[in-house]
Formats: sequence, structure tokens, C-alpha cells
Amino acid sequence: MVELSKKTKKELRKLLTTAYARELDQHILELSMKFEDWKNRKIDCWDLNDNIHKFHDGISRKLFDAYNARGVDDLYMISRAFASNLLLKEEIPTEAIEIVEHFANTLF
Repeated sequence: MVELSKKTKKELRKLLTTAYARELDQHILELSMKFEDWKNRKIDCWDLNDNIHKFHDGISRKLFDAYNARGVDDLYMISRAFASNLLLKEEIPTEAIEIVEHFANTLF
């Protein structure tokens, strides 16, 4: 495995938080559309409640587990986020970009 400087590791950790927030935002936006459907009486309160529970027990939990998993290398998750267009190349520390691009292209 590549040995990165402490500074780069710290930057990657911050980027993980950014990627997590961006991915969660995407899914919350989808959930917010259900609130709009409810406000516009396209669905009832029970359907909205069901969607909230599905969100909480599903994607929200899945993302929390993925971004907070012990033993998962930060570079793996950064590469996943990069491959998913959650992070831009310019945001990734220079020291790590080559390996992130490699992992993004080969793993995802």
C-alpha cells in the first residue's frame, strides 16, 4: 500500500466527509420529493412515513456504514467517491491523485 504523508491523510479524511455529505445530499433530495408529493396530496401521510423509514433504514444506514467502516482504507472510499463523480480531481491532494485514479479505474 502507498504510504502517504500525515497531511495528505488528514486531507483525505476531510474529503471523505465531503463525499459522504454530497452522496447523502443526493438521496435526501430524492426523499424531499416525497415530501413535495405529500404536500401536493399525491401521497398520504402513511406513504410519506414509509418513505422516511425506508430512507433511514436503507440508504442512510448503508452510507453511514460505508463511510464509517473500520478497517476500510480511506483511499478505497475516496476512489469510490471519485469514480462516482462525488469528488473532483482538483479536490484530491496531489500526492494521492495517481493512486486514486488507478483505484477508481480498476475497482469501480
